[in-house]
Amino acid sequence: MLVKPCLCPLCGYFMDAATCVSAETLPLPKSGDISMCLSCGAALVFNKDLSLRLMTEDERLVLPPNINTILARMDSARSAVVTSQRPLRDRGSA
Repeated sequence: MLVKPCLCPLCGYFMDAATCVSAETLPLPKSGDISMCLSCGAALVFNKDLSLRLMTEDERLVLPPNINTILARMDSARSAVVTSQRPLRDRGSA
């Protein structure tokens, strides 16, 4: 779904869409919901205006374990896709 266009506060990646990873949650993000930058893997939080900000370390520490697991799996998958799209010479191969 389309959301308010914004830049990742860490890497500047342009974002204008969000995807729900759980059927138990509403498809539209709301203030306080978490997200992740698909470019750099930064953990992000939606503001009231649905722009994104970096998640604080304190916020990360109080997340339920299953949410931290989801974030870690998403970042691992994101990293694998980014690596697979780089030319072989950039992956350390001869």
